[in-house]
Amino acid sequence: MDSGCTIIHLYNLSLIRGHLPAYFCSPNALHFFIRVAYNHSIPPHGFTPWPPGGSSPRDFYVVCIMKSRVIAFIDGFNLYHALDQRLPYRISGAQAFNMHSPYQQYKWLDLQKLCSCFLTSQEELSATYYFTSLAYWSPEKVARHTRYIAALEHTGVETVYGSFKEKDVYCTQCKKIFKKREEKRTDVNIAIHLLGLAHANVYDRALLVTGDSDLIPAVEWVRKQHPEKRMSVIVPIARPVTKHLRQVANDHSKIKEDHLRRCQLPSVVHLIDGSQILSPYS
Repeated sequence: MDSGCTIIHLYNLSLIRGHLPAYFCSPNALHFFIRVAYNHSIPPHGFTPWPPGGSSPRDFYVVCIMKSRVIAFIDGFNLYHALDQRLPYRISGAQAFNMHSPYQQYKWLDLQKLCSCFLTSQEELSATYYFTSLAYWSPEKVARHTRYIAALEHTGVETVYGSFKEKDVYCTQCKKIFKKREEKRTDVNIAIHLLGLAHANVYDRALLVTGDSDLIPAVEWVRKQHPEKRMSVIVPIARPVTKHLRQVANDHSKIKEDHLRRCQLPSVVHLIDGSQILSPYS
């Protein structure tokens, strides 16, 4: 009953057959009949008195209007680079610009709480998927990242891993070849989950936390094959969103600094087994 139920007291269920309001027949409505026999002469508060004679069985039509199911798909590195981005600023009276990273302080981010900021009162966050990869060449980064992932998973976030691949890049200036690491499979993993879960009818609305235009084909496919499902793009702070991505989605919103400030994990995360995860940023 927590999903919000409407209970209609009726003497005769046949009175409403064929006369139900349209919203009772929505995909998120669960209909069932129950027959309840009261053993008290006083009816419950809000219900009409029954005829004289004491207890009498009553028929009810119970309509549970279920909240819409929302799943969040978070492009981890797109969000990370937004928080890590260096932006120009100028001190009052100075002519030259300096660079700073004003959002680095918010990296200990509670993704469940962040995504909940973009829900309506008629929606619930069914699942949150965090798509990321580990920087295997840096033990320090891996340790910090795995600590963050453990804290996220404690809140219910599910992690989906991609990988980094090396490729040779030729420098036209120095005439040398050097190695460059690129994250792979994150876009593919997001697309697979977005399409597969839509086909399985696991969500009603998808929150795509990214500004990456590579996901446009997946969003277009879901909207074509499942037009009843809503695709919402949540653009990370300091990141632009392409015009085409805005057009293919049903709607889009922007993560603001106030969201980041209000959605931080505690500096000490207490796990069920009694162990603790300490924030590396505190």
